[in-house]
Amino acid sequence: MDVRRWVVGSIVSCGCGVEDVGVAEATSGDPGISSDADGASTGETPEPDPDPNPEPHPDAAATCDSIARPPSQPAVVLDVEVACTHTRFADYGAHVALGEDAAHLAVGAFYDSFLFDVTATGATRDDDAPSLPNTRPLLVLDAAQRLLLGGTPGAVVDETIVIATRDATWSVTEFPSELSVYATDLDAAADGTAMLGGIGAQDWRLVRDVEGTWAVQAVPRHLETLQTRRALTPSGAPFTLLQRVAEDYSAWGTDLVISDAPARAVGETQTREPAAVVPALAAALALPEAAPMVVVASGHADGIAIDWVGQDEERHLVVPDTAERVDACPPLEDPYNTCPEPCEDRSRGLEPGTFAVARAADGGLWLATIEADVDRTIESAWLCDETKGSCTCTQEAVDHGSRQWLRLFAIDIHGGEVAVEPRFEHALDSRRAHGDGDIALSVEGTRVAIAVVVETALLGPGAGGVRTLVVETAP
Repeated sequence: MDVRRWVVGSIVSCGCGVEDVGVAEATSGDPGISSDADGASTGETPEPDPDPNPEPHPDAAATCDSIARPPSQPAVVLDVEVACTHTRFADYGAHVALGEDAAHLAVGAFYDSFLFDVTATGATRDDDAPSLPNTRPLLVLDAAQRLLLGGTPGAVVDETIVIATRDATWSVTEFPSELSVYATDLDAAADGTAMLGGIGAQDWRLVRDVEGTWAVQAVPRHLETLQTRRALTPSGAPFTLLQRVAEDYSAWGTDLVISDAPARAVGETQTREPAAVVPALAAALALPEAAPMVVVASGHADGIAIDWVGQDEERHLVVPDTAERVDACPPLEDPYNTCPEPCEDRSRGLEPGTFAVARAADGGLWLATIEADVDRTIESAWLCDETKGSCTCTQEAVDHGSRQWLRLFAIDIHGGEVAVEPRFEHALDSRRAHGDGDIALSVEGTRVAIAVVVETALLGPGAGGVRTLVVETAP
């Protein structure tokens, strides 16, 4: 029997010491076994002796800065750009959670992670937030407006699942694992439950009950699937989205598993892999009874598909004007024998996978997308090595002012008709955002927060940046 051990590590409240809370075992493939605080004590691990000659930290001299831009449109409540010179800052994407008084922004870097409280005057880093390096930190506000921060720092074998709660202070719960683990989604329900879900050598979900206790659960491993995402229904039931593919890669689809029920197909089968499959989080919203249990957005060549599953019906919609951008210049296939003439690329469309969805309190849906308007020349030239007597064709993109556009759609999924309304559009200064991790969306009342990874002029070359906008959608 292949038995996998999850070790429940220490729960730390800032300034309050360490409490050992136990060990429990989870058998591979068994979805019902969880780790909680009822196991045997792990004992305390002695701290290693400090290195007498420590190497300087690679980011010891790194800095951060932010700038509050003047609102460019009446609907813009705040527009703040954050930049840091830390190694690979924002390369892992960003996450945003919109509260009553601020937008909370989580950004990863190679050696650290960052939590900023963003207001109309700028961004302030919370230095007490736990560090989740080398991964995308996940963020959500729970039903009590407490900030939850989670992730898998390092995202490699023998790493740790971390979940933290900010109330008056931070409390941090760690679940060290002997398996490779990677967190994909963090969600909270209106009843007070929450879930951090992920994948790895053993698929898993970390669940908080209504009493506030976190426990890790092993869930069935679906080896035949590729992308896997996890979230909660409005009632707090966990669900999983599994990407399904035919053996010959001729057909792609999405399966839905609610709790531990049998998998069911959602949406239409496609002939190519979707750029991204993204669940709409419950995000602690008290939604109407008629609201769908599950909403899924999938990125395809002809547009973003929205599928929702209710108690008695399933619906499907392709959002107009969201077709993916296609490079006008073909890729270089034989660099040793051919070197093409310069090619002009004037393509436009959605950057594949660069979109985010969020539920609205009335049961509707918000969709944010990044559209690219490309203007560049692909130039080719032979690069020859005289010592080897060979040449290789190399290519360089010469940009003539390409840029990206942020777009926001309101999707009314009530009743018999589905209405899609473009509500907001904003020009960006670069083409940095690529993929669903580079854009994040959060809703609070009639306000919508959007975080986008951008190129930045702050702090000079080498800095990474994230731009956060909050938009008032009420008339």
